[in-house]
Amino acid sequence: MKKIFIAAIFLFIGMNIYAQDWAGYRVGEIYPGYIIKTDGTMVEGYIEAQVLATASDSPFGNSNQSRVVFFSDYKNKKTKVIYKPEDLIEYQIADKIYRTINYSDGLSSKALRFLLLVKDGAIAQYSWYDRVGTHPQMKYDNKDVFQKKGGKTFDGSILLGFSKKMSEIISDYPELTAKITNKEKGYGSLNLYEIIEEYNQWALNQE
Repeated sequence: MKKIFIAAIFLFIGMNIYAQDWAGYRVGEIYPGYIIKTDGTMVEGYIEAQVLATASDSPFGNSNQSRVVFFSDYKNKKTKVIYKPEDLIEYQIADKIYRTINYSDGLSSKALRFLLLVKDGAIAQYSWYDRVGTHPQMKYDNKDVFQKKGGKTFDGSILLGFSKKMSEIISDYPELTAKITNKEKGYGSLNLYEIIEEYNQWALNQE
């Protein structure tokens, strides 16, 4: 249990700081970007920056995780269109890429939200943000979320019963599955990131 607790700390604080550098990002400003609609159509344009998250991604208020304010011409406010997660596959604002996945931090297993892409791959890594406190003590916490391409979304809750749960997720890679199932050294819950990286390298070689 102690090892699981330690691993959970890393998952919930988010380890990839480089992907979460928001220097220069200002709410309300308009940045170059694009949207990808559910039919695969990409449209380049401009996107108005939202706050990173509402409190526990509340349905009241808006954030980067709940909507996209898009302009085809940033000088013409009449070109403004607001998109929800069900309308888009992906969008980019400045250097940040968000994708639509089923995740809302336990609020609803079927809720669609935009999550910040941290690292792409057969199992992609995302950041989920949650607003904590009020101004001037308000801050944003984030944690890591993962999604297998075309499959399961998971977060730190996978650490409980890790061997069984992770083996099911990467069952298409039998050799790696066996190492996890047999609890070989270096293939436990503390090695989640390394296991995902190994799986992603294998999946890349299958293409």
